[in-house]
Amino acid sequence: MTCLLLVACGAGGPASTRTAGLDVRLEMIDGDRLATYSVDRGGVLVFGGGRDAMEERTTWAGTLDTGQCADLVALIERSTWQAGSSTAPRRHARFIVKVHDDSGIRRFETGLDQPDALALYALLTAAASVRFDGESQALPKPSMDAVLERRDSAQP
Repeated sequence: MTCLLLVACGAGGPASTRTAGLDVRLEMIDGDRLATYSVDRGGVLVFGGGRDAMEERTTWAGTLDTGQCADLVALIERSTWQAGSSTAPRRHARFIVKVHDDSGIRRFETGLDQPDALALYALLTAAASVRFDGESQALPKPSMDAVLERRDSAQP
């Protein structure tokens, strides 16, 4: 599975954007698992997973909050994947990170075990998980009577 992470940030200079002038894209590829995350300069996060990611379609969009934008910028600025070559050896399971700023577009490929890429993936996955909030709130809530009855019936 291959993962691609793309976080994108819009133009307009670092001071006028929520992501300090960065557009970022992350792709995660690992066998048959595929996810794509993009963040633009306004902090808008888009997500596509599975077949949608394979066909470069996104299925959800949301906005990173101020703290998430700051975390994103800090991760990109301190990332160690940028210290090496711009393209790691091709791997079956990998992250692909593209960073676009005023100086151009940089592309990095790294294994799924690279700590900074994992941290970026975790940040974007957590931010995109709000897409499930509506569904989880709509699930039926068990009554305490039913919970206690199940507990009591399971005891010997």
